[in-house]
Amino acid sequence: MLSYCLVSLLKNNIGDFDEIEIFVLDSGIKKINKEKIRKIAHDYGADISFIHVADIEEKYNLTLNKMSVKGDFSLATYSKLFIASLLPETVDKVIYLDCDALVLDSFKEILNLDLNNYLAAGVLALNCTAEVKKAIDLNEDDLYINAGMLLINLKRWRQENVENQFLEKLVEFNLRGKHFGMDQGVINNVSSKNLLVLNPKYNLEGSLHNTGYDITFKLNGNIQKNYYSREVLDDAIENPVFQHFCV
Repeated sequence: MLSYCLVSLLKNNIGDFDEIEIFVLDSGIKKINKEKIRKIAHDYGADISFIHVADIEEKYNLTLNKMSVKGDFSLATYSKLFIASLLPETVDKVIYLDCDALVLDSFKEILNLDLNNYLAAGVLALNCTAEVKKAIDLNEDDLYINAGMLLINLKRWRQENVENQFLEKLVEFNLRGKHFGMDQGVINNVSSKNLLVLNPKYNLEGSLHNTGYDITFKLNGNIQKNYYSREVLDDAIENPVFQHFCV
């Protein structure tokens, strides 16, 4: 899955940037598979590094694979919360991507966005109900984005110690025994008032191809603040940049 996502990313972006540096959050990738992934990156002239995330649990005395109601979400699910520490401090801005997706066009336009006043940028999530927002202590008009694709202001995350805020909220939600959204719930709780909303083409959830605008708006439009217009959503369905096969 990661290999397909990586090839699609490089194929559609390599000509738009002087260089592309890729960081893979590695929670246990086999050596043979790492070599295959490295070859893909090098064939396109991109730099790639594997960032080991296993030490997160020891560093913070957590058992992250139990930080959910069912206890069936791996360390990889939560590793993005600690990306400010995991990546080199020289990296001020990064695009985070889940790998259950394909990149179908360039990210060049959004990488030039001014994020000085925001912690991150993302696409409004589908299936965001009032109950979900209430469970993570958000008001109904607060923004709630899908965390499978994020443009992250790492410099501000570090300046404001956002990682510790994530950690505190992660532990709090887990103690309640009812944690909606796992890492996504944590990110939205901490960041909601400092988010920049992106065009939905930058994280087009797979179900949109089936539901269409009317059903989607009925489910989300009265909950999500300033939800997308029919024209914007229809255009995203026809011209996605990041097709996310989440459910």
